[in-house]
Amino acid sequence: MLVHFYDRRFRRCQEMNAALEEIAPNYPKIQFLCAEAVKFPFMTEKLEIEQLPYLATFSDGYFTGGIIGFQDIGEEQLDRSLLEQYILQSSLCDKSPAETVQ
Repeated sequence: MLVHFYDRRFRRCQEMNAALEEIAPNYPKIQFLCAEAVKFPFMTEKLEIEQLPYLATFSDGYFTGGIIGFQDIGEEQLDRSLLEQYILQSSLCDKSPAETVQ
């Protein structure tokens, strides 16, 4: 599961939401969720989220990693290919997008 913690007022969060909406259909075995951070204070505190956007990955109910802002996926500008590369290298995905589509 990949959860995007966001604030709808932030441009970078809007960019991340758009990118995730675009690439999610390529990974039908991965659950993509968007969570407005202020509505989930327990999770944001538990994960020590201090900056948005924040992507959190979970496997078998356990937190397995996260990305703060666009760290490692473009730094100043979101790079969708780097975002997909992150997904492919994470614990979420064993195969390339083409192999996961049924």
